[in-house]
Amino acid sequence: MSVMPNNINKHASELTFGDRLRAVRKARGLTQVQLADKAGVAQCLVSTYERNAALPGLAVFEWLCIALGVPSSELIGF
Repeated sequence: MSVMPNNINKHASELTFGDRLRAVRKARGLTQVQLADKAGVAQCLVSTYERNAALPGLAVFEWLCIALGVPSSELIGF
């Protein structure tokens, strides 16, 4: 089940990783600080990913998925 908000103007496949991360985080009602705490990473990393300035490594990606309670496909965009 996708948690992407319906008001995003781009088709889901056109969203960047950062767009999807931000949308899922907000749909879960989490701040960047709260997500970072749940995932065990620094808030500046969450911000960096949401700004599309970098992509997480596999371990951090998995931690983000677990913290958000979504399958990896949700953040990858499949």
